[in-house]
Formats: sequence, structure tokens, C-alpha cells
Amino acid sequence: MASVRLARLNDLMHHFLSHRQATGKELLEHIGYSSQRMLQRDISYLRSEYNVDITYDFSKHIYICRDSGHFIIHFSLSREETIQLATGLSLFAATMEKPSLADNLWNKLRPFIPEDIAGINECGLPDIDLLLSGKKLKKFRRYMDLINNSLALGAEKQ
Repeated sequence: MASVRLARLNDLMHHFLSHRQATGKELLEHIGYSSQRMLQRDISYLRSEYNVDITYDFSKHIYICRDSGHFIIHFSLSREETIQLATGLSLFAATMEKPSLADNLWNKLRPFIPEDIAGINECGLPDIDLLLSGKKLKKFRRYMDLINNSLALGAEKQ
């Protein structure tokens, strides 16, 4: 697939994820399609190859995207955003009964994260000591203590 088409598909899915519905004219103008037929081919391709649920409402003359299927959107994260995501995963794993959900997600993301912050701890999750330092690490540890204490109190009441 040509990189131009891939960029167009990515732009189309970005638009649908932020708006969920759009007229053909909006998509033509926003994404820069040269023809309605090209737009229809891209939508057909997304439906067939990635199982994206895009329908056309003839009464309103709009395309509606209900599910992005298996299409993976290309986007960039800054180093700070990556650290925030990994920290959130660690919080999620620490508070859930099934931390394997966070572990599975981290294993999918880790190959795309810079090596110096992609370290893992003994549980296979992001190593917070590599991600945070100083006051941020202390603040994170305080939050974790509060969460763990709340969970322990909740378990005692049951």
C-alpha cells in the first residue's frame, strides 16, 4: 500500500474517532480527497480489510463510524506522555484484581517506547523508578499507599 494512501486512511480514521460522523463533503475537504470515488474506495477498504464499522445514513447524508475495527491509528507521543501512560498502567495494575490486563497492554506498547524508560519491574509492568524521580516518585508512592490502604479497608468490610 502506498504511503500516501496509508496517510489518507489514517487521517480518515482520526476524523471519525474525533467526530464519529461526517458528510462526504466534509471528508473530501478535511482530508483532501480528489474525488468522491476515492473516498468511497478508502471506506470500502477500511470495512473489508480492517473490519471498520462505517455506515452511510441516506436520510441524513452522513457517514457514521461506530467501531474502528482493527485499524491502528498512527500517532506520536512525547516522552512526557509516554511516562504518563506507563505510570497510569502501573496504577491500573496495582488497583485491579486482574493486573494481567495492564501487563498485556504494556507488552504491546513496550516495543514502541524508548529503551531508557521501557524498563519493567518484577511484575512485568513499567518500572516506576525508571519513569519518575524526586518529588514525582514520592507523590506516586503516596498515591499508591492511599490506594492500597483503601483497598485493604474495603476488603476488611466485606
